[in-house]
Amino acid sequence: MKQWVLFLSSAVFIGIISPNILLFTLLFVTINYFLGKWLYNNILTNKRLFILWLAIGLDIGILAFFKYINFLFDNLNVIIGWTGQNAWL
Repeated sequence: MKQWVLFLSSAVFIGIISPNILLFTLLFVTINYFLGKWLYNNILTNKRLFILWLAIGLDIGILAFFKYINFLFDNLNVIIGWTGQNAWL
């Protein structure tokens, strides 16, 4: 019961800030939940290690994407501007 109250209160708080972030957060949590269940249900050590590194890589990849995407677009806009083209990013 405590876990559901914490989950719902967190979802309401994030949803008040931004519904878009809430959708992303729910997707992120769902992916990690199912990767965790897959990891828990596997007996083979090699497969468990693969699932663990898959989950870690996916989490870091998603976080890195959202951290650096604006930096990438800003720099591409500058480079496109140097060529005299309209920056569309």
